[in-house]
Amino acid sequence: TTFDVQDYVFDGIRAGAVGYLLKDTDTKELLDGIRWVNQGQAIYRTAMASKALAQAISEDRNNEQNDTKPSDLPEPLTERETDVLQQMAYGRRNSEIADILHISQGT
Repeated sequence: TTFDVQDYVFDGIRAGAVGYLLKDTDTKELLDGIRWVNQGQAIYRTAMASKALAQAISEDRNNEQNDTKPSDLPEPLTERETDVLQQMAYGRRNSEIADILHISQGT
């Protein structure tokens, strides 16, 4: 897409998109993104991606809260889990996330 608009990314996520790249993405990154998605990974490389993912997660939680007893709700994400999720939203690999967050790959 040419649009780095949070609502567009959000709508794509809600529709089941596992990737969102901008039209000016260089050729190598585009091909890598296609390969990653083909291998079951997600790639969201826009400035608005982390905000849209957070919005989607928040909305899902709100929907679950309306349909679920409080005792049945899952634990909210920890701050560190949120950090990891944000890095995933940027399409980073486990090794890159580990380096950025100063954690082991297994974590």
